[in-house]
Amino acid sequence: MLSVVVLIAILCLTLDGDAMGVEVGLFEGSDKVAHAIMFAGLSVVLCLDLQRADWSHCISWTRSVLVFAVASIIGVAVEFMQLYMSTGRSFEVEDMIADAVGALVGTLIFRLILRHVDH
Repeated sequence: MLSVVVLIAILCLTLDGDAMGVEVGLFEGSDKVAHAIMFAGLSVVLCLDLQRADWSHCISWTRSVLVFAVASIIGVAVEFMQLYMSTGRSFEVEDMIADAVGALVGTLIFRLILRHVDH
């Protein structure tokens, strides 16, 4: 499942104190944009995996909400892992918000694209 690969990449980038040499500091708040992009990607691949598992051309609103919730919960869990692990990363509520916003945007984009593809 592609979702597992994306999740592992997110965990590596968010929990590794060195983040594999990746530093996001292009502008004020760029780390929040990076969080939103990562979790938008996660929600898109979760939607894709659900769609492929059902062999259907769309996913229901219920499953869309589930994808959003799962991706958001993962974002919250990552922040709490940063709080309790000595990774050199810091716990930030703003990161959780950025993760949830990204998850919502990714899920909505997936639904919009599918709606246009199906019609």
